[in-house]
Amino acid sequence: MYTLLRSGNLNYWGYKYKLGQVFLSFGLRFLFRRLSSSVSFL
Repeated sequence: MYTLLRSGNLNYWGYKYKLGQVFLSFGLRFLFRRLSSSVSFL
């Protein structure tokens, strides 16, 4: 039971980590696009 709980917790945190990485990459892309567009306005 304990090992099952531990593996489940690891899977949960791994999923959270992957989700966070995806969100981070999307956010960085969005920020870069906005930055480039604002620079083109100048």
